[in-house]
Amino acid sequence: MTRMLGLFLSVAVALPASAASLNGLEFPDSLTYKTQKLVLNGLGPRLATIFSVKVYVAGLYIKEKNKDPKAILASKGPKVMWLKFNRDVSKDQLNDAWNDRIEACKKDCDKFKPGIETIKGWMRDIKEKEELRFEADGTKLTTLVNGEKKGEVDIEGFASFFFGIWLGDDPPNSSLKKGLLGNKI
Repeated sequence: MTRMLGLFLSVAVALPASAASLNGLEFPDSLTYKTQKLVLNGLGPRLATIFSVKVYVAGLYIKEKNKDPKAILASKGPKVMWLKFNRDVSKDQLNDAWNDRIEACKKDCDKFKPGIETIKGWMRDIKEKEELRFEADGTKLTTLVNGEKKGEVDIEGFASFFFGIWLGDDPPNSSLKKGLLGNKI
């Protein structure tokens, strides 16, 4: 009996933490970034404008849940934006999306172009179920493609600008921002 209980406990410990899901993609409720625990603030779908095609689901991780996008963007604390893809997206499509975000920029845009160009250089074709992850800590923004670290951009204000792609005044679609802020979509 003791052996069975030990086996049960080892299996119970190995089970994954609870998760949230959207459009068939699962995200853990929390993750550890460096040494800090971050919680899932919310999940939002990126829908292509034509026929509302599901492109990816984004998960926003921060230290404490927060529905105020300005406070999240102003925070120098760690943040993670984790994109999991529902469909194949080419490198050109990704880079066109980054270009669109620079064109939508309304303040200090020129100083952020080198950071976007650097990130565009790290992009490749993304297949369904693959992922991009962006980790911000202070001024540094680290880019990972399928868990592989590609590099860092360290430009004052860039991390906030970059997270503003999803949380700013002109997100790719409104349900994406709404979901990331922890609201029902």
